[in-house]
Amino acid sequence: MKSYHFFFIVLLLCVFSCKEEKKQPEVNTEVKTKSTQQNTTPASKGTYSNIRPISTSENSLYTNNLQIIDGKTESNYDNTSKTITLEIPVSNANFSFYKKFDISSSTKSAILYVVTDNTDSPILSNKKTHIIEDTFSMANFLDGNHVKNNKLYIFTFNDAPKDFDKDEKTIVKYYTDLVANGNVSSIACLQTKSFLPEPKEQCGGIIVGN
Repeated sequence: MKSYHFFFIVLLLCVFSCKEEKKQPEVNTEVKTKSTQQNTTPASKGTYSNIRPISTSENSLYTNNLQIIDGKTESNYDNTSKTITLEIPVSNANFSFYKKFDISSSTKSAILYVVTDNTDSPILSNKKTHIIEDTFSMANFLDGNHVKNNKLYIFTFNDAPKDFDKDEKTIVKYYTDLVANGNVSSIACLQTKSFLPEPKEQCGGIIVGN
């Protein structure tokens, strides 16, 4: 009888213990990864771009929108910090940098600099209302990472992105050949319908070093 009671007690303890074990919470073995915010890459990667209203004194300096003032020291390059700063007049606050291309030759440093307000409206003769101020690095962009013969030729180009992308190869080749083979002593402000099926706009200037 004692043996039977002992067996019964052991059985009860075992059942109770098993129930308690089942009540234990499950351990979550899933490894939780730390969530990070995805960084977006802007179209102007590597370029600091700002747009501001044009001042009265600045307005009198420019003949056309998209013009770079030849030899203007405020729009200059710095061979020490390897940076280039451009000041470009435009006709509204919606303009921004779109793309840039190194079109240098063996003797000339030159850049094709594309800006856009996402329309195909011409602005060369429009009222100048704003200045685009852009600074970017020469390093890993400009041929040789420096300006040749102390002059930097800037061709500013206005076009809608979808239109520019369609003709990009033709446009870049035209300006590359112009710098390599042409006598680029000045940069005219004009519509480029002579080599493209639809008018686009070009202006620019020559930045002279200190």
